[in-house]
Amino acid sequence: MLCSRSYGRILAGVLALAALGLAGCQKEKAGGPPPHFAVLRFENLTGDPSLEWTARAASEVLAVEIESGMEGPVLPSSAVSRGVQSLGAHMASAPGISAERQAALLAGAGRLITGYVTRENGRLRITASEEDAATGKNVRTLSAAGSTFEAAINALAGGLTTRPRPYFTGRTDAVRYYAAALESPGEAGAQGFRKALEADPDFGPAWVASAVLDASRGDRAAFTATLEQAARRKLDGFSRAQLELEASALSGDRKQRLAAMHKVSDLSPADGTLLRSVAEAEVAAGEFKAGAADWQRVTAQSPDDWAAWNSLSYARSYAGDYKGALEAIGAYAKLRPNDANPLDSAGDIHYEFGKFAEAAASYAQAGQKDANFERQGYLYKAAWAKFRAGDRAGADKLMADFSTARQKQPDAVLPLQQAAWLYRTGRAEQAIAMLRKLAAAEPSGPGDASLAQNRANALSQLAVWELLAGDRAKAAADVAASGKPTSIPALLTAFSSMPSAPVAEWETRAQHLFPAPQMQGLRRTALGYALLLDGKREAALPVWKEIAAAEPGDFLSAAIFARLEGRKPALEVLPTPDSANGFLAVLDQLSR
Repeated sequence: MLCSRSYGRILAGVLALAALGLAGCQKEKAGGPPPHFAVLRFENLTGDPSLEWTARAASEVLAVEIESGMEGPVLPSSAVSRGVQSLGAHMASAPGISAERQAALLAGAGRLITGYVTRENGRLRITASEEDAATGKNVRTLSAAGSTFEAAINALAGGLTTRPRPYFTGRTDAVRYYAAALESPGEAGAQGFRKALEADPDFGPAWVASAVLDASRGDRAAFTATLEQAARRKLDGFSRAQLELEASALSGDRKQRLAAMHKVSDLSPADGTLLRSVAEAEVAAGEFKAGAADWQRVTAQSPDDWAAWNSLSYARSYAGDYKGALEAIGAYAKLRPNDANPLDSAGDIHYEFGKFAEAAASYAQAGQKDANFERQGYLYKAAWAKFRAGDRAGADKLMADFSTARQKQPDAVLPLQQAAWLYRTGRAEQAIAMLRKLAAAEPSGPGDASLAQNRANALSQLAVWELLAGDRAKAAADVAASGKPTSIPALLTAFSSMPSAPVAEWETRAQHLFPAPQMQGLRRTALGYALLLDGKREAALPVWKEIAAAEPGDFLSAAIFARLEGRKPALEVLPTPDSANGFLAVLDQLSR
């Protein structure tokens, strides 16, 4: 029988292999970081449909039993199945290993264990092959037979490692119902998980699978009930952590969800996909040091992953680690010496830390590697870097080159960028004249929607500049002429252009326009800009403190808050070549 494993403690043992016909060959040694293993769904070659469950059960059980005894960490089966679903496949429609193979490779597995179940003379034989994913070479093949599935799989685990662990349950029926339910849709799967839990109420994986199924079907009541019932059972630590992660989705608490993600990740060190998700979530939540530490873990696991090095560089820069960010970019550049992106990323890092001359040089080098890189966006960023470094003539030339390049594939953003360039570099009259001309253009026909949108964008941008100049009447007229706001920036501008009022009145207006709780962030931002553009900097300070705290990854908000406090922002706001933010002029005014 399968040995049981209780919550917080794992009973270890070495399984006897006598009379089970175990055969195998030695593993090959490999340099570099230890390989990550993934056990893919086995095949049922017995010819008996009633034994189909053994194919799924073999991979589920084996992944647990060998997890502490291989030369590297083993990917949990939940990570493979999650990857399969993200690729658009479902277990029941992909019974073989093809879909799981791709999911395992994306999750970072370097060794794949596949196999099949056969029956001979009334005994089950389970055969497993270990494959080097990079070369496709077979590392070893093992085979074990037994009078029962449990005997054969336990023997196989003992052959793969001298330190096998017991599975989560010792109840055969629980494993059989659970394995079958994993490949059964809808209610059939739910019934299977219930039967598995009737066989063993402390079987953690069945509780997790049941909760996930409830959530996927949108049954919040059933999901909550499953979580409550599972909380009263003695589950293994990994299943409990997974349930905590599922429960965190209900709370809406970002910190709670991050903590739950980290706990599951720590308990499944081979799950590179989850670790990436944790690192990304931490950076998005403003936990830059933690995000950088986890991206460092990703690069340690996958030192040839250039994208991870790039993400590490940005996370370190956000955390204030200039030297470490450049070191990460250096590692990226070594992996991709012919790519322009490492140089462009280096330019971003220099820019964020106010090293504008260095940023301009890096952007130029990126262009030398690839003149068409990101539709010549490096020219736009280099122009701003040159301007911030004090070279206005050089900056104007780069901006002209950028405009020429982008005009070959025109879009609605370019005119706004060109006008903003003039305005923000001290040529307000020219900028205003450019947008007035754009706003006055007549449509060539009833279907010229792009011209109408350009006109609305131009008028909205003009309104911001007019508010900065104190001409509220003209701003209100331009907002009215632009029509109904069709974007968040236009809505913020329209709100800010309302008549000057006391702080309490602005607060009432914001609450009236954005009443729903889910609109709290938008309400705060609207109030923050309205107070600034109405000259109420002191009242705006606590609002921008809340905005910056709520969105720590928004460096424009952080910069505005810093300037209101009279200090220099920790990081400069990067220029973005594919968008035009009309509110950057607000930061410019605060920075003077």
